[in-house]
Amino acid sequence: MKPTAFSGLDTPLGRLASRIYGGLRHVDRLYRTAGPPLASPLPTISVGNIVVGGTGKTAMIAWLAERFSQRGLRPVVLSRGYRGREAGPAQVAAPFDPHRYGDEPVMLARRGIDVWVAKKRELALELAARDHDVILLDDGFQRIEIARDLDLVMFGAQGLGNGRLLPAGILRDPPSELARADALCGPPEHLPPLFPELPRFAFGYRGLRFLPAPPRPPVAALAAIAQPETFFSLLERQGISLAHRFALPDHDPLGPHTRRDVRRICQRKGIRTLVVTEKDAVKIDATRLPVDMVVAVGDFGPLDEDHAAAFERFLYARLAL
Repeated sequence: MKPTAFSGLDTPLGRLASRIYGGLRHVDRLYRTAGPPLASPLPTISVGNIVVGGTGKTAMIAWLAERFSQRGLRPVVLSRGYRGREAGPAQVAAPFDPHRYGDEPVMLARRGIDVWVAKKRELALELAARDHDVILLDDGFQRIEIARDLDLVMFGAQGLGNGRLLPAGILRDPPSELARADALCGPPEHLPPLFPELPRFAFGYRGLRFLPAPPRPPVAALAAIAQPETFFSLLERQGISLAHRFALPDHDPLGPHTRRDVRRICQRKGIRTLVVTEKDAVKIDATRLPVDMVVAVGDFGPLDEDHAAAFERFLYARLAL
């Protein structure tokens, strides 16, 4: 299982497809902006990106929800439940089925965060707003049906890639769309220099913590995320030597074939512990593994105290909370 991070198909055919994709996205934006967005009854923050995968959107949603909760506010997340079968609107509830709701909504709900899913999020808006103080739109930058007070755009290690739209590059939207953003967040060295007037805040992964305990060697790691190598590098930076790496496509359901491969390779290599991401842990029954399973939870947040303080001043000033 090799790393599957997508960097684009920068070929003549791929560039032609990018022009077609760009035209379709333009038509889609015109359609979505033809009428006014649905007003939200609560202060609303969208967390999104303009590239495919691996920018820390969901981690930022979790960090914001936890910070609001610490201030005595009641946040709620609105998600489209990507790859879940639930059309919604529905609140994510026990037994937290990732195949019904999607892996990321379940991951957030298992942290104790209130999450509603709906393929058309505007249908869940009024229901989700009840008994809450602030709404967080997960992956909301392209979906502008709901009005928001703040549009945060996340960036990861890939930055803007080669600057081309899908499929020749990794861009979901042209960089000019950043003009709609209110702030850019991510590792400072990977934030694009475009629109220098936009506030920029340093966010990223500061390390990992392990549940229920640190892994015992020999160790294998499994990641079905957009940038699996980032996860493996974080493990190695914390001194964990990996005897095997299972790198799978983002949101992979970890079906029977994958589970058989994991069991076979772990047994053949004498693996004692399988370390998985928090997102993948919701799809794995640890009792059916031939090894111990340890969940690596990312410590995500501001990369220094100055950015933490500046971001919170910016956030609460814009939301008037």
